[in-house]
Amino acid sequence: MEITEEVEDDDFQFEVHPGVSILVDSVSLALVRGSTIDYVTELIGSQFAIKNNPQAKGAGCGCGVSWEPAI
Repeated sequence: MEITEEVEDDDFQFEVHPGVSILVDSVSLALVRGSTIDYVTELIGSQFAIKNNPQAKGAGCGCGVSWEPAI
């Protein structure tokens, strides 16, 4: 994931808070469909994390970032 202000033609835009949107391209959308995208703040920093992903195989490494698609 990255922060951007550019919207591409194949992006889907989800407004998560007034003035705050998440953009997901069409390929990635298939991999995160049904997931929860959370913004997590911890002692080591802040990041977006994909949680409860029905497209993931197994639990991943526990960091909330790495996972293997069940495709």
